[in-house]
Order: sequence, then structure tokens, then C-alpha cells
Amino acid sequence: MERFKRVAAAAGLMPVAEEDVHRYGRVLHVLYYRAGDVDAVADHVRADVELRAAATTVSREHAGRKAAATRRRNAQLARVARAELEQRKPPADAGAIDVLVWAVALMRTAEIFPGPLRKFAHVDDGQAQQLARLIREARFGRGELQVWLDDILPRAARAAEGLATPDRIAATLGVSARLVSEHVQHFGLHIPVPVLRELAEAPPSWLLTARAEIELHLAATEVMHQDERRREAALEAAGRATARLSDASVAELLGLSEEVVRRLRVGKGQWKTAYVKQLLDRRPAWSLTEEAAWAEATRRQEKREARKRKHKRG
Repeated sequence: MERFKRVAAAAGLMPVAEEDVHRYGRVLHVLYYRAGDVDAVADHVRADVELRAAATTVSREHAGRKAAATRRRNAQLARVARAELEQRKPPADAGAIDVLVWAVALMRTAEIFPGPLRKFAHVDDGQAQQLARLIREARFGRGELQVWLDDILPRAARAAEGLATPDRIAATLGVSARLVSEHVQHFGLHIPVPVLRELAEAPPSWLLTARAEIELHLAATEVMHQDERRREAALEAAGRATARLSDASVAELLGLSEEVVRRLRVGKGQWKTAYVKQLLDRRPAWSLTEEAAWAEATRRQEKREARKRKHKRG
């Protein structure tokens, strides 16, 4: 049916009548053609059949060649990957991290999660992820992966037991495990306990520098908190004594000159304590530097003068 429609359209064959026929709950649109016209396109129908068959044959041949090329490429990649894995396989004297990375990569690729390593199934580690991709390229069967995993499992279990967690690293060394991982071989921010012990007993220069920076930051933060507490105390004392503050007091609290504070004061006399407290809590941009405060004072003065000129014209 589809072939006839295709040939009729190509040959410009026109129906002589049309009607809708109801059959079995469906409406069929029927086209009627002259018998002579239909006979005339018989050669076209046969040609269409032959062309479609030839096209299908060519398509299958092309698909077959493409599939064969893909198989050859995958086989080559698998050979290269297997050769690299043989070189990267942990030797008998390999360190705990190398053994664990190898075991976890095998475990994730084979989707086999033995008890001693199950807790590392989803630990984020770039080395294990890269190795797992290489193992998948090697196209090992599940049985081969199981053999390799069984071989490395006892060593990996011992390595896993001797790892220090990120929390333990931070508590022992006083810096984050992520910072330590930038200088020490690790698995998902875990490091061997002997390495942690060595770092604690004989801190290298990078660790001492990191500690000093943290202590300096803590000290600066504490000074800021002390200053904040002193300002709060001064405001509370002023609030108990009076509901207003002088220009000199506000200048000291904001770290600005008394002259610019006087220019910024709203109204006459003194500053309301509640308003000053709001300024200290929010610290608008104009209150952060002397230059910004003068710019704000100038803006306010120009606004007041413009308002006066408008009032006079009115």
C-alpha cells in the first residue's frame, strides 16, 4: 500500500473518485483509479521494489562495515588498556593507598561490593574513577574481574583498616583533610594512620604555614568580635545614660572624622542612640570610609539646596 502511494505520487496518478467507508468501527478513506492508469505504473512499482531492496542491501553492508570497524577499534583500545593495567597493577610492596585505589576501581567496575570495602563504594576519589574507566575499556569479563578482586582483597582490607578519616585528620593536625590531600597521597581524603602520625610528630613547613594562617585568621576574627562587643557596650552605656550621642562619640564608633559626622547628622543637637546602632548593624557603604562619608555628606547638602530652590520658586 505504501509503495503504491509512493509510486502514484511520483507518477502524478490522479484518482477518479473518493469515498469514506465505515468498517469495524473505523473510517477508511478510499481512492479509486482507472485500471489502465494502474497498469501503466506497474513497471514503476517493480523498479521501486528493486531500488528499495538494493538500498536495504547497501545499508546493511555499510552497517556491517561500520560495526566491524567499531569492533576493531574497541579491541585495540582493550589491548592498550590491558597492557597499561598490567603495568599499574600494585606489586607486593605497594602502599596502602595504591592497593585501595586498585581494589575499589575493580569493585566498582564489577559491581561486586565485599564487606571490608563496602564503606568505600561511594567515596569520591579521582584516582579510583580514572582507573575504573581504564578497566572498563579493557573489557574484562565479570569472572576475570572477580579473580583480580579476590587476589587483592586481603591486602585492601588491611589497608582500609589502617586509614584515618577526614575528621580524625582535622582533629589531629588542626587543618582540613582537603588541605592535607594537596600534599599527601590519599584515597578520598583518607590517609594512612602512620602518615598522620608522622605529620603530627614532625610537621613539614607547609603544615606549619597552614596552621599559622588559621591562627592568624582566628585572632583577627576575635579582634573583630571584641571590637563589636566594645561598640555594643558603648551603645548600651550611652542608652542607659541618654538617648542621644555626640558627634565625637559617633565618629569614634564609625571610625570617621568628627567633622564629616557633623555634616551627616540629621537634625540638630545629637545622634539618636537607636539610629547609630542601626548604622553599626547594617554599615551602609557611605559609613565604611572617610571618602565615601564626605561624598554622602555632599550629596545630602546638594539635595537640601535643591529642595530649597524648588520651594522658593513655588
